[in-house]
Amino acid sequence: TDFVIQDMTTPLETFVKDWELHQLQNVAVFLPSSDHPGLFTFSAFVVMIRNSPFGRRMLENWWEFSQGLCPKGNFDTQPGEYKWYDSDQPGIWYSLAKTHSEFTKGNYPTTLCNETTGFLATKNLMGPELNEYFRTIQAKKGSQGFELEAVPKNQPILWSLSNEETRSGLGVQLNWGTAKSVEDWPHAFGLHVKKEFQAPLKRDLQNCVNAFRCFVNYTDRGVFRHGCRP
Repeated sequence: TDFVIQDMTTPLETFVKDWELHQLQNVAVFLPSSDHPGLFTFSAFVVMIRNSPFGRRMLENWWEFSQGLCPKGNFDTQPGEYKWYDSDQPGIWYSLAKTHSEFTKGNYPTTLCNETTGFLATKNLMGPELNEYFRTIQAKKGSQGFELEAVPKNQPILWSLSNEETRSGLGVQLNWGTAKSVEDWPHAFGLHVKKEFQAPLKRDLQNCVNAFRCFVNYTDRGVFRHGCRP
C-alpha cells in the first residue's frame, strides 16, 4: 500500500468523537483530501466506511459499477494490465453520488450509457459528474474542528481538507499535482506517498511486531488475518 499513518497515537475514533461534538450523527463515509480544494473528486488511496444502510448501499453500487453498467462495459479500453481508471476510482465516484441521490431523492442521472457506443457517456471517468452533483446540492468539505461548522448536519459524506497546521483529515495526497514534500506535513494523520517509510514509522512498526506481536497476513486458504497476540 502507499498509505502511511503518521500518527499512531491518534485512534480513528477521535474523528468520530469530533463529529459527534458538532452534532453530525449521520456520517457514513469519510474520504481523504483532494489536491484541489474546489473539487469533490479524490484519490481513493484510503476510505473509511461505516457499517450502515448508506455505507452498505454504497458498496453495492460500487460493485455494480465493477461489473459494467452498459452493454459493452464502462469504458472503451484495451485488454491488458488493469489500471485504476478501469473501475475502482471511477466506481467509487459513481457510487458516492448515486447512493447519496438514492437516499435524498436527488437528481443524479439514472441513464448513463451512450446508445451509440455502448459505453458510459461520461465527460471524464465519472469525475465531472461527481463534482457537478455535489456542487449542485451545495455539499461542504471538512472533517475536523472548525471545518465542521459549515457542514450540513445531515450530510452523510465527509471530505478531508488539507491544512499544514492540522491533522488534515484521513490523509493527504502527495503523489502528484500540487503536492509538497512529506516534511511539509508534520501534523497530518496519514499520507498518500510512494516512498520508503521514515525512520520514526519504522520504529513504530517494529515496536508493534516486537512488543505486541502484531501481525498481518493471509492463511493458506487465502483468509486475511490481522491482530496482536497476547
